[in-house]
Amino acid sequence: MTSLYLKLPYLIQCFIVNIVGYFNDKMKWNKRVVELISFYEIQDFKSIDEVSKKEIVNDDGSTRNKNACINNFESIFRKEHYKKDLFTSGTSGQAFRYPVSKEYLDNLWAIYWKFRKIHNVHHDDWFVYFVGKSIISTDKKRSPYWITSYFSKQLLMSQYHISNETVLEYLNKIKESRIKCIHAYPSTLFYFSQLIIENNLIDLARSCEMKFISVSSEKLSSHQKEIIEHVFSCRVVQLYGTTEGVINAFECEHGSLHIDEAFSDVRFTNVEGNKYRLSGSSYHNLAFPLVDYEINDEVIFFENYQCSCNRKSRVIKEVLGREDDYITLDSGAKVGRLDHIWKDTFNILEGQIIQYEDLSLKFKVVRKENYSKKDSDKLNFNIKEKLGSRATYEIIYVDKIPRTKSGKLKAVISYVK
Repeated sequence: MTSLYLKLPYLIQCFIVNIVGYFNDKMKWNKRVVELISFYEIQDFKSIDEVSKKEIVNDDGSTRNKNACINNFESIFRKEHYKKDLFTSGTSGQAFRYPVSKEYLDNLWAIYWKFRKIHNVHHDDWFVYFVGKSIISTDKKRSPYWITSYFSKQLLMSQYHISNETVLEYLNKIKESRIKCIHAYPSTLFYFSQLIIENNLIDLARSCEMKFISVSSEKLSSHQKEIIEHVFSCRVVQLYGTTEGVINAFECEHGSLHIDEAFSDVRFTNVEGNKYRLSGSSYHNLAFPLVDYEINDEVIFFENYQCSCNRKSRVIKEVLGREDDYITLDSGAKVGRLDHIWKDTFNILEGQIIQYEDLSLKFKVVRKENYSKKDSDKLNFNIKEKLGSRATYEIIYVDKIPRTKSGKLKAVISYVK
């Protein structure tokens, strides 16, 4: 949203959002998308050799990673197939414009709707969306902190106004709306859930009777999942993918994260044991075709795993995170799965870990009102248990942890090269 939009009166903002919502719904739900939903449902039950795949253009290395794509942009871009631009969040410090075709968008929305259909959610279902983009100025001090988009069937709620002072207003609006589905970043929904617990609003949250909660765009930790499910008494399921469309994975009824094999060509490169690094090639975006594009996420993957849902697509056992989601010890070893540091620290709203080039660490912590020495001792114990007694660190207490431009919380920031 532009700075001009954010200065407009609320009613005009509502009008603009609904106009955009009208055209977005036409893009997200059309005859071609509906046809593709059925196609992808069939593909899920085919073996990897039987899946319908597109031919991949020759790999000359020009699209290997973000830097290569930026340097070779003009030679890769095919204007005749261009529909619109998507943008990566730029969490690595370098944002990336990604041109896409209509065929890409149709396939993308087909796999999203297929995922929802698996969990008994359909086009007529309304959604509460906690929005990472600024739909309302952060300077706004009074509700409403949301906009209803009628054509796209969404209650768009600003994640930037969620606080101890507003959590009740948010919950009351959700209950009043009678909407039964939520989609958000894991960090946003976790923060919201923590505030609900702190303000003794669990009964109100459960009275909203959510039937579907989905998260995407960030790693969902087991701790986050446990808290959100406890608060809303509803299962949390996840989508895993990239803006560049070189991978998509969806959680099935049995909790497995399945690759959409007909959407892109996903490659697993072994790091050690059952740990693999991901890369992928796009099948459907002729506007900017990517070949063996490095995702840099590491996952746990068992090659012959068969899910009890009987889908034959490959399954990611666990998303470990990006290469820069690791902390480096003085021994040179890299430590991941750092969400365990925050486990059982019930009086912490959220936290962030920063590592500097000298290997020193800073833990940014947003405390709840009842935070005490017991919580501090528990946090210190968890840090030393995970990183060892020789780790050099300090704990900094802050009121809020800044988000990226797209509204994500970067749980780990490493400046170690």
